[in-house]
Amino acid sequence: MQYIVDADRPRLKERLDKSVAVSIAVDGSVDRFQVDNKHVKCRIVAENGAKESMFWGFDETHERRSAGYVGAVTSAVEWCVP
Repeated sequence: MQYIVDADRPRLKERLDKSVAVSIAVDGSVDRFQVDNKHVKCRIVAENGAKESMFWGFDETHERRSAGYVGAVTSAVEWCVP
């Protein structure tokens, strides 16, 4: 899965560059082993007005609360748009 996503990174960056608006959402959950998981997704509005959602990343954070959310979003954004 990692290699498929890495190969698609230039296309994701191009779609972001051409978008009119971008919003980033992050959601967290704790699994049965008490691992804090964060899921980051992005929603864009393209030049033609079409809305599109993209899954950006998944992170097992070691920080709790807002620091964990900020870290997950930061790593996802830096991965896609270094």
